[in-house]
Amino acid sequence: MKIFKIGLILVTALSLAACGDMGTQEAVSSESSSLVESQTKEMLSVAISLEQDEEEIEGKTKELEVEAGTTVLDLLSEQYKVVEEDGFIVSIEGIEQDEEAEKYWMYEVNNEEPTVGAAEYEVEDGDQVKWFLNAWK
Repeated sequence: MKIFKIGLILVTALSLAACGDMGTQEAVSSESSSLVESQTKEMLSVAISLEQDEEEIEGKTKELEVEAGTTVLDLLSEQYKVVEEDGFIVSIEGIEQDEEAEKYWMYEVNNEEPTVGAAEYEVEDGDQVKWFLNAWK
């Protein structure tokens, strides 16, 4: 009977040890997969600039390499100091919109105004993103 109990304890211990190792292997495999994915993420070349009253703001144009899936809003927020209110950009680099003069921050990509918000628009390779503060016409 004593040998049976010892055998049962050994079998249980070995089973638990084997199951515990499986979780570790899965975690290691998952980490390895994530590392490979992050190393092979597609990179895109894009440019971003700021304009006020139809003139480019000097020193604010940037040529960048970003990951695929980056939105126009991500790009803006990562490169400049931005203030948002109720989903709208109200200030970039301390330059604020002027409601009385009907000047608001807007954006365009490749000289075209998109039909979706900046949080939804994913940049593509070669895109030229411009944020501008001009009077609404």
